Amino acid sequence: FPFATIARSPQFKISSVGATKVFASILAERDFADSGPGTANANTNLLPALQKNSGLPIFAAGVQHNTGSVAVGVNATYKTIRPSIVDNHGVADQTNLSTLSLNAYFKYKAPSVTFKLATIYGSNLSDILMAGGYAISDTMTAVAGVKDNLGKTYTPISSMNTWAELEGGSSKFEWGLFIGYLTTLGAADPITAIGKNADGTPAPIVFGFSFLNDVKSAYRVSPRMGWKSGKLKIGIELDYTSVTRGEYNLTADSKNLTELTSNSTVANLRVLATAMYNF
Repeated sequence: FPFATIARSPQFKISSVGATKVFASILAERDFADSGPGTANANTNLLPALQKNSGLPIFAAGVQHNTGSVAVGVNATYKTIRPSIVDNHGVADQTNLSTLSLNAYFKYKAPSVTFKLATIYGSNLSDILMAGGYAISDTMTAVAGVKDNLGKTYTPISSMNTWAELEGGSSKFEWGLFIGYLTTLGAADPITAIGKNADGTPAPIVFGFSFLNDVKSAYRVSPRMGWKSGKLKIGIELDYTSVTRGEYNLTADSKNLTELTSNSTVANLRVLATAMYNF
């Protein structure tokens, strides 16, 4: 279950030097891409190219201060995607969706203990394996009972993720504790309901493209210990993860979907044992 961002993106970056660094970069999605319906050719197995379809790179900038024992930094990322390049009538669709994310982190390193803390808040973060994505908002019109893509707009689905880790030890023994929490904050605008219940009323069957789209919140508590002797290392880790699912509820007009509300909660306990011998 993802609590820390993961992505590989080709980029061009420029940065100052010294204890305090200011940097800026332009990126493009490659191995990790936004959730979406696929490429223009639905018969391919390629990743969606929604960011590339927009014709704009991803812009990022930030500042970091590092003294060796303390590191702290903040950065912002601005991304634009084009979910569709043609509508249902074969007409070029130039509707873009732009979103912003903010990230802050802190690290303190002492001789025998290290503490790390990071948090990220933003919209449409599926390309870095965070909860969220986007959906079609309620500007679509019904034509002969079929939703028409002309005039559609998109709304981002936001999330916030925070994790902390405390670790330490000696040459023979090491320990650590990881805690992570994420929450899906819902969509910025009402979402178009394009499914139906058995009685014919609108239902949130398909509400957009989002990673972990049925998760309202989740947390993980994971302590670990390890022993070292020469080239041998033995470790054990406990992983307790709890996930609260959510669903998009219909508004009073029975046409649109609103923010996620809590549903059921499930939890899992996993034990991981490792043995490594370096030679």
